[in-house]
Amino acid sequence: MEPGLQNLNPEARESAESVRKIRTGSTIERQGEERLLLALDMFSTGVALMRERIEREHPDLSLEAVAKRVVSGLTDRPLDAPGRLVKGSRNGKSTAT
Repeated sequence: MEPGLQNLNPEARESAESVRKIRTGSTIERQGEERLLLALDMFSTGVALMRERIEREHPDLSLEAVAKRVVSGLTDRPLDAPGRLVKGSRNGKSTAT
């Protein structure tokens, strides 16, 4: 087993291992379907990791509350998160002096 995977739940571990197997192939040789499956698998692994982090940081939360925090984490990004430009900024960097 790869280092760092032993602390994941079985679903997340299996997903991470399958991503690692797919990554070993040549990018040029991959077909569009494989790349899409890899992206979806990486996304689901990220969601599983986020859920585990929330459960670890807040063991008192119900499953429903954890699920709400996961959805919030995916949908309520701060306005200055990478990939979004904020008024008064240039390439995500403040223009204030």
